[in-house]
Order: sequence, then C-alpha cells, then structure tokens
Amino acid sequence: MMLRIRTKIALLAGVLVLAAVAVVVVIRSTGESGEPAPSTAAPVEAVQAAPPTSSATSPPPRTEHDKLDGNQLFVAGVTPDKVSCALPKATVRADIEPFLRAELKCLDDAWRPVLERAGAPFESTEIALDPTLCRFDPAERGPHYCARDNKFYVSPAKIAEEGFERAFLIGLLSQRYGNHLMDLVGINDARANLPQAATTEAAKQENLRRAILLTDCLSGMSLAALTSGGSLTDAEARKIITGWQNAIGDPDGATKKNVGKWLNAGFAAKDASACNTWAASSADVA
Repeated sequence: MMLRIRTKIALLAGVLVLAAVAVVVVIRSTGESGEPAPSTAAPVEAVQAAPPTSSATSPPPRTEHDKLDGNQLFVAGVTPDKVSCALPKATVRADIEPFLRAELKCLDDAWRPVLERAGAPFESTEIALDPTLCRFDPAERGPHYCARDNKFYVSPAKIAEEGFERAFLIGLLSQRYGNHLMDLVGINDARANLPQAATTEAAKQENLRRAILLTDCLSGMSLAALTSGGSLTDAEARKIITGWQNAIGDPDGATKKNVGKWLNAGFAAKDASACNTWAASSADVA
C-alpha cells in the first residue's frame, strides 16, 4: 500500500517538473510580453540569381575588305530594272546636255530600286558643264564623275568632236554611272581605306584595277537594263562594249581580255554578285 502511494507521488512530481520546463521554454521563446522574441541567428542574405550567360559572342567589326567583297550590292541578289527611256535626238552640240540628262534619269530609274532592295541609300546625281571643276581633265571626252560633289562633269566640245552617234552618247554616261553606284554603297570609301593599299605599288594598282573593272561590269548591267527596256538595241549595246574594250590606253589598266570579260559578265548578269571583282583572283583582274 505504501509502495503504491510513493509511486503515485513520484509520477505526479515528474509531471510537474515537465510542465515547469515547458513554461520556461515558452517564456524564452516568446519573451516576457508574450510577443515572439527576436531571432539571434545571423540574417540570411537573399541570393540573387546570376544573369544568364550566352555562349554567343558579338560579331567582329567589319573590315574594309568586308565592305568590298561583302558589300550589300553583291549579297542582296539584285539586278537593275529594265527601263524604257524617251531619249531625245542629238544632232548638234546644244543637244548633248538634254540627251545626257534624259539618259541619267533612265539610269536612276533602273538602279534606284536595286539600291533600295539592297538596303543602301539612293541619291541622284546631275550633269555639270564646267570641265574645270573637281580636277576634271579637259582632254577627257566623256563625263567625269566627281565623288566630292556627286556630279558628272562634261565637256560638250570634246563630245562633239566624236560626232553625235546615239550609241556613243549612251555609252559615255553608262560607263561612268558605275562610279556613282560605287560611291553610294561605300565601295569607293572602303577601297581608299584599305590597309594594304599603300604597302606596295603592285597592290595599289591591283586594287585600282578591281575598282575600274567593277565599274565596267556595272556599266554592262546598265546597258542590259536599257536594252531590255527597248531604249537600246542589242547590236548597239554590243558595239558599245566592243568600243570600250578596244579603247584601252592605260598601261597600268587591265588587259583587253579582262575588260571584255567583266563588261560581258555585267551585260549577262542575273544579279550584281556577278560583278564582285573584289572576290576575284588576281589573274581575273590583271
């Protein structure tokens, strides 16, 4: 009997001890006021996710040579529109200026859509009759393109010396119009800034021939546009091309064979990529 009473008393004492411990734990965790006690643990700073990294790198800046053989004129796959022009008659010296202005409008109409499709700005040019400006050679019979002011300088007296054959007059401006196109798409500037252009005289002359032959090829494309539109017969176009090929007099210029090659390549071209002299071998521009 006494053993049972002692056992009950021991159990009751244990319960009271556990209850007291629980009260102490609650008080410490909530504080005396019953509010939650401030945490003593070190604050955990928010970890921000690192921005995603891309394995792709920015493309390297375009070199001057990229602006030549990779020019938008060549990669866009474009060709001039065929144009039908009402070219006036030219029988006297006073007829030369209106004839060339009419032809210039035709060439602008043929090439403006090309440059727009290629993403290049288009700007028309004009005919200037003062042959003394922009370092124009008075002995030169045909129009001389001046990139500084975007004009074709013409000496009507020199042109009149050659007569007033229609095909001859068309060929004069068509041959120089390629310089204007090269200026608009940045080829002239890129060529002038080529690092290798000043290394050797041979390299300089090769770059010059590439530019001249590109002009010839683009001129062939202009003749094709005029021919397909009925402004020029195929026989007239072939006569112009043959005349250009045989008129070579510059010892530093390209061979007659290569001049004819690029002229005919332009005349038969499906798009301007056929005129990319900057991607051609040295033998093709010799």
